[in-house]
Amino acid sequence: MKAGLLVSLAALSLTAAASCDRIPVARQHEIRFEATQAETRTSFTEPQDGLYPVIWTADDRSISISLDSATPLEAAIHASEDGQTAWFSASFTDDGHDGHTFYALSPASAFAGITDGEWSYTVPEEQTPTATSVDPAAMVLCATATTPGALPDEVRLSFTHLTAYGCFSLLNLNTDIQSVSLDFGDGNTLTLRTTSPESIWFGIRPMDVSGKEATIRVKTGSGSYVKDIVFPEGKAFEAGKISHFTVDMAGTAYEPDSKSISILAIGNSFSIDAMEYLYAYLKQAGYESIFLGNLYIGGCSLEKHAGNITNGTAAYTYYTNSSGTWSSVEGRDALSALKSRNWDYVSMQQASGWSGMPDSYEPYLSTVVDSVKAYCPDAKRMWHQTWAYQANSSHSDFTKYGCVQIRMYDAIVETVRTKILARGDFDFVIPCGTAIQNLRTSFIGDTVTRDGYHMSYQIGRVATALMWLKQISGCPLDDIDIQPSGYSLTARQVAAIKDAVKKAYAQPLAVTAAADPPALTWHEPDPALQQVFADAGYDPGAYRELPYSLTLHAFYNSTGGSGLTTTASNSDEFAATQFFSKENLPVGSVLVLKGGYQYRPEKWTRLSAKTSDRPGQTQVQVFAITDAWWSGNAYRAFNLSKAGNPHLTDAEMQSLRSCLSIFVPVD
Repeated sequence: MKAGLLVSLAALSLTAAASCDRIPVARQHEIRFEATQAETRTSFTEPQDGLYPVIWTADDRSISISLDSATPLEAAIHASEDGQTAWFSASFTDDGHDGHTFYALSPASAFAGITDGEWSYTVPEEQTPTATSVDPAAMVLCATATTPGALPDEVRLSFTHLTAYGCFSLLNLNTDIQSVSLDFGDGNTLTLRTTSPESIWFGIRPMDVSGKEATIRVKTGSGSYVKDIVFPEGKAFEAGKISHFTVDMAGTAYEPDSKSISILAIGNSFSIDAMEYLYAYLKQAGYESIFLGNLYIGGCSLEKHAGNITNGTAAYTYYTNSSGTWSSVEGRDALSALKSRNWDYVSMQQASGWSGMPDSYEPYLSTVVDSVKAYCPDAKRMWHQTWAYQANSSHSDFTKYGCVQIRMYDAIVETVRTKILARGDFDFVIPCGTAIQNLRTSFIGDTVTRDGYHMSYQIGRVATALMWLKQISGCPLDDIDIQPSGYSLTARQVAAIKDAVKKAYAQPLAVTAAADPPALTWHEPDPALQQVFADAGYDPGAYRELPYSLTLHAFYNSTGGSGLTTTASNSDEFAATQFFSKENLPVGSVLVLKGGYQYRPEKWTRLSAKTSDRPGQTQVQVFAITDAWWSGNAYRAFNLSKAGNPHLTDAEMQSLRSCLSIFVPVD
């Protein structure tokens, strides 16, 4: 094939050489045709390095060669090692006349006819582009050379392009793409077999598309996205040139291939969390007949699932939902559920505490997977990636990860890589753990569980159900109403949840920072407090004012752990400082508070633990930190607010940045 268009395409300038010897009439004469790189180039929009030469390669298809517009012969192409030259040969019958015109068309598969030197050619309606080039069958070149006298021994041909070229990318779409179709109207449709939303190349007959409409259909494994576009004025596809454009697929209508879907989870309480609102979301995505099943045992591990399957143990509570409401039966065995219907999808997972422990997976995982393959051979197999615990979780399994949230998340991701993806028999991973970790980087913070590990009934369950919807269907989320029954999400919360899920869909095994992070700002020193400090009898030269960060519209409650609360009804009363240790806030430091303000000095023995009692709010203007203040505590932080805890506007919230100054002794 001609190497990728990014490698280059240019006119090859070739001259005609003729033999002076006369060839007898009716004698077969073999002619060698040479294609060499020349000085003349054909520019493709903005050139790269100035040039776009054609490079001939060993897998180029055959070429059609016509003598004086007669029915062409087909010849194999022979490329040089460096691709700079190529040759092909064919035998013609000399009619005894002087002067002949040779025509060449590449590839031979494009030939449809030739009349008076004008080619009729086809461009494939189905094309398979590469990452850097159009399908070779859609790169149609032609050449002409006239020779004087008898048939020559060698002819050089000058190639030009008959087809125009396009390269486009789909923005805001990351799904299991199978093909992309372009319908230009009038029956002119191209289907491009590609799995990438970026740099999709195609060849097409030259056409003026200025101000014209086209329809793009993206086929996925479960449905299609369809979007109508209008080309800008002046847009045209010109022979031998590349036309670049992008299509924003955000909010594009989604059409599921089937109006029915069935999903079975072999899970535990974490699958209950993830599937709670799934029915409603699937309904909005266009599915009409929905059946959800969940084989539940609390905290069930792969080991227990494998044992139950092997022994036929009827130990599951079997939850089902085919109408929007969950119902359950007790004492169900796994195999009967697997065999009960022709499931479209089957989900598997490890117990949350063991999810990042690779040694806990085998031989149990293989037993479960093999059973799903045997009894549900047509189902797509999914791995439910669970989430790391809240930073202050008291779950006993949290100690496996040193009670460090990000360590647990990283362990889960690495185990998915080595134990799930490496197997090659899962169709995809549902990255709920990544969606939740993404969400924790937003203003919502580490507040998405109800007990340190199960999802909260509002934000947490919504986020995980939305992740299941997105990963299974690929449908756009913009028009999905994610308000859970009985709860109310703010527009800001909805945006943060959808942002976290979209980013997990795009990067399932890595945390992506939120578009709406916590409102972090910095303390702004107030000279008036520096004077209060000096008036209290302290030597300003013996201290330095400590810089510290603040999260606005947030507060701590140490009896509930070390997580920040940012979505409570009274969050707009507070700003919360960073954590301080005794090392950076030593004994002898002095807190100076502005009149009319207050603070609560929260305390923790460790950040993964809750406290039994909580310090009260104080309006003491000058306070020196003592050993007793630190006694038994490893960390302190402050909730800042106005006296009386009024709700604060965004402008009023800024005043909290300068209400407390901290002076630390100079070593």
